[in-house]
Amino acid sequence: MTRRLALTLTPLLFALGCPPESEVHALQPVLVVAPDALDFGEVVVDYSSEERIELINSGKATLRIESIAWVGGGVTQLTKDLDAVDIERDDRAVLYVTCLPTTYDVYADTIKLISNDPDHPDLDIPVTCTGVHAPTPDINLDPTSLDFGAVEVGQTSTAYVTLENTGDGELFVTSTMQTGSGAFSLITDPEGVTVSPDGDQFIIIVTYTPTVATGDYGVLSILSTDPDETTVDLLMFGNCETGDCEYEYPVAIIEGPEETEPLETFTLDGSSSYDPRGEELSFNWNLTDWPVGSGGHISSAVDDFTELYVDLAGEYQVQLVVVNEAGVASAPAKHNVNVLPSDSVHVEMFWDSPNSDLDLHLAQEGTPIFLKPTDCNYCNVNPDWGVEDVGSDNPSLDLDDVTGYGPENININAPAAGNYDMHVHYFRDSGAGAVVATVRVYLEGTVAYEVSEVMEYDDRWFVGSILWPDAVVAENEGEAITNSGQRGCYEE
Repeated sequence: MTRRLALTLTPLLFALGCPPESEVHALQPVLVVAPDALDFGEVVVDYSSEERIELINSGKATLRIESIAWVGGGVTQLTKDLDAVDIERDDRAVLYVTCLPTTYDVYADTIKLISNDPDHPDLDIPVTCTGVHAPTPDINLDPTSLDFGAVEVGQTSTAYVTLENTGDGELFVTSTMQTGSGAFSLITDPEGVTVSPDGDQFIIIVTYTPTVATGDYGVLSILSTDPDETTVDLLMFGNCETGDCEYEYPVAIIEGPEETEPLETFTLDGSSSYDPRGEELSFNWNLTDWPVGSGGHISSAVDDFTELYVDLAGEYQVQLVVVNEAGVASAPAKHNVNVLPSDSVHVEMFWDSPNSDLDLHLAQEGTPIFLKPTDCNYCNVNPDWGVEDVGSDNPSLDLDDVTGYGPENININAPAAGNYDMHVHYFRDSGAGAVVATVRVYLEGTVAYEVSEVMEYDDRWFVGSILWPDAVVAENEGEAITNSGQRGCYEE
């Protein structure tokens, strides 16, 4: 006789430690948004403003946001950058929302999120934005194109363009960029120029020096704060009918960092530059802009890369032109580097003589220069101030120049509370006589003070005091406290 074995599943599951089906909890995603409503406030008409909404998955399964859509859909002044997204557990995505008001009105709409969050399958985020009036600039070029006509190879012709601001707010030219032929050169570049709305003008001077007789074509693109015309183009022609120069020009490309700190050396790479016809290229690098007082320089002018050394904080600009085998040059590529100190206190000093030696001193409040425990200088470059054996609150003289011009700088990464006196000593003149010394102070990465002084040999100039943690500079209003005649460090 056949026996059948009956098996009851539920008790067995309990015996194995498994709960009944009604108690099994599936892993679920959880959608959290921050903020849950977005108000841009007042935004100037024709200017855009961007805000962010974080979409956070605080659950234990992948969150799938299947749709991100405007409920109204008719408010074209409000835009977003995502339509759908998957977010893993404990991760987040950022939804960027932009308001670009075109009239003085209140714009309102709602973003609806459709997701697989079982508790919030659809979630609404209200968005509001108010367009308001403010003075705005309006850029105008006259003329908008330059035709140099016929110019002999090797000769130079010059033309002028007037850049005006016909709006009622200040116009700032953020950058310029040239493309096409390198036969066109900017003698006056409007980059970084501010043009006021009261009839102010900037004259752009352009020269044309052809290297070949086949004709040249180029474009100068001017980017500015004009809200409805952020880029305007100046067309340039030479030795050709307008629009009839079809040569494929070499293209210069610079790759490298855009931010760094003082006293750094880094590489700018031009090897991605190319000629559309496949011809070999030669390279021509130039350092075209640097902070006043800087001795920064490039390592090579003719290789496919160069190294830039930066000594002072501020803006540096390097240009590269590449030339093909036919002698046709590219438009110059520009690369801007912003050099900012990371230390909370950064004091720079430089002077205008090549054969004299000036020294920068940073002393604790009210103490004489050259007193070794309390004065940071060339013979006491890293004294122990603040908390003993803690390096971040100590000053450091990172550069001592003895051959002329400077610069010299002293830094404190995290200063202890107190006041710090700045001094300059004219140590050696070597026949230079009177010089002009300049001190520039950066506090938390921003220029807080700059001052210059005429100095004679052995003068001791008390520049002023840095007040910390107020992060301000108190100018010198009296005589410095110095040890007259002392010319080297000494102990108390």
